[in-house]
Parts: sequence; structure tokens; C-alpha cells
Amino acid sequence: MDIKKFSFNRPLGLRDIWGLRAIFSIIFTRLCRPKIIINLLLFLYNGIFKCEKVSNMPLYLMLEPSSRCNLKCKMCWRTLYKFNRPEGDMPYAEFKEIIDKIGDCLIFVGLWNYGEPLLNPELNKMIAYCSKKGIVTVLSTNGTLLDRAKSLDLFAAGLKYLIICVDGVTEEVYQEYRNTAKLAEVENNVRQVCDLKKEKRSKFPVIELQFIVMKGNEHQVDEFFPLAYSWGLDRAVLKKVSMLKDIKLADDFLPRNGNYLLDCYKNTGKSIPKGFCDIPWQTMVVNSDGWVVPCCSDYFSLEKTGNVFVDSIDKIWNNNNYIKLRSRMKNDINPLGVCNNCPHHSGHTGSFISARNF
Repeated sequence: MDIKKFSFNRPLGLRDIWGLRAIFSIIFTRLCRPKIIINLLLFLYNGIFKCEKVSNMPLYLMLEPSSRCNLKCKMCWRTLYKFNRPEGDMPYAEFKEIIDKIGDCLIFVGLWNYGEPLLNPELNKMIAYCSKKGIVTVLSTNGTLLDRAKSLDLFAAGLKYLIICVDGVTEEVYQEYRNTAKLAEVENNVRQVCDLKKEKRSKFPVIELQFIVMKGNEHQVDEFFPLAYSWGLDRAVLKKVSMLKDIKLADDFLPRNGNYLLDCYKNTGKSIPKGFCDIPWQTMVVNSDGWVVPCCSDYFSLEKTGNVFVDSIDKIWNNNNYIKLRSRMKNDINPLGVCNNCPHHSGHTGSFISARNF
């Protein structure tokens, strides 16, 4: 089992594991639950033999609290490609029903996808309900709405991992990508939530600052880690930019340094074959409108397998649509539109460049 599957695909070394020992401690506690152990063993069996109808439930669930966003970031898929589904928030009652059905088998719940999760007024209730059941919650935000009140709510709800995304260390570069947002305001919010954590002497949430390396900001990479340290973060991560593989505007975004590129964007003179992707065996993505898709890269919802507002999520996991999807992926992944256009070689591993704990 690849340890990255249980670490949000972040790059890890021994120093990282030691620096993140608090989060690994609760993951280990979660993994010791009998239902989780059984589900993990079943996943290994079904993954190894590539079973089309699986006996395990998802290990990781990505639930989109909101498909609305308060920004229009230049590099966001929502900006680059027309958003082809309704904008709205997932109701708490529906969220709770999902967790009640499969929560005992889950290790993580990731609360984001193609919207700003802090726009959902019931987000804290969602996190608190997962915390009550011992599920590790991870939240990714642009940080613009992370004021003191919302930060206090996240602490009270028991959030375990908080990712805040900034893509520039100066106002000019930040606004080149984040449009109307102000880096100074995000800095104030980040410093505030970090100070609150110190005041509360809390281990959680682990607070990570993320920097997506692109053409217009790659010259600031060396300044990013000192910036994150000065703001009081627990961890800082450099990430590779990810767009659909056939994007026509790639030159506007891709960095010149090949070390910062996903493999599919490197001009090697030969195509890189897709490896086996076990995401439909271990992960499920539920959008705010209830539609289930196999992967967060399915931006256009090309492979919808069912709707949790209509059918039970545990039944969707092994319905005919999911079985056919796994069969197609097992036999030949390339003809699938969502997979063929995916910028990742296999799953989302390899998306991260480097990380530092403070």
C-alpha cells in the first residue's frame, strides 16, 4: 500500500512523518478500528485482482460542500472551462445521510472540489459530524473567507487538516492569478488562524500553505518557504499545476523549469502510457448536486454513476455504472474521455514537488 494514499498524496520523508506525527497518530487510531481494517483488507484484495464488483467501501470520500466560488482565479478549471452543472451548496441533511451509510468504513473525508467550501453555511456541522464518528476531515480553501469567526468554528468542529492556497508571495504576482483577492487580507487570515491554534495549544488542525508553481510565479519558489514560516504555518507545500492534458493555453501557465511539471506536460518526444489507476476502487467523489463521479478530475461529470439524492450511496458504489467503469478501466483506460484527458499518470501521485514542516 502506497503511504501517499493515506497522506493526501503529499511528499513524505522520515522528517515529514515526525513533523506530522499528530495527524499520523489519529490516522493510526482510525486504522485500528475493526471495520476499517476489514475494509482496507478488502480494498487490497479487490485492487490487486481488479474486481469489477467490489466488496470494500471507499476508503476516502471527497464531498463538495459548495460548487459556488467567490473568486475567478485565472488558472482554475472553472475559469478555463465552462462550468456545466448548477451552482449550489450540499444540504447538511444529505451529507449526514451519506456519512451514516458509509462513514464507518472511511478513513478520510475531503471537503472541497470545484467551489469554495467556506461558502456553505452548514460546513461546520458537516465537520463536527465527521469528528463525532472519528473520521479525519481535510479542508482546502482559498483563505479569503477565513475570518476569526469561521476559524473558531473550524476549531470547535474538530477539523484535522486545513489547506490554504496562495500562489504568489507578492501582491502583484498573487493577484495575477487570484484576480480580485488581496494577498494582504489572506495573510491576515492565515496569521490569525495560526495564532488561534497557538492560543488554544491545539494540535489540530494541521495548517498547510500550498503554492501551485506556474510560469508567472516560479521565480518566487525560493521565497515561499520563508514566507510560510513567517506566517506561522505548520507545513508548506509546492504543487505542480494541473490542467486538462489538451489545454490550448498551456504556454500561459506551465513553468519553464521541468522539475515543476507533471510528466504529461514534458516534451520528451514520446507519450507516457497511463498506469493502472485504483481511484474507482478506493475513492468516491460526490458533487454538491448529489451526482457521483469517480474522480475529482472528472470536471465535466462525464462518468456520472448515480445521484445520492435519489439512490443510496452504498448501492451506487456497486451499481451497473460503477461496475462498467471499473471494467473499462481495467481493460483499457485510454479510451475513457475523463482518463485520457487526465494530466496524471496514475491517480494523483506525483502532483507535489516538495514540502517543509516548521
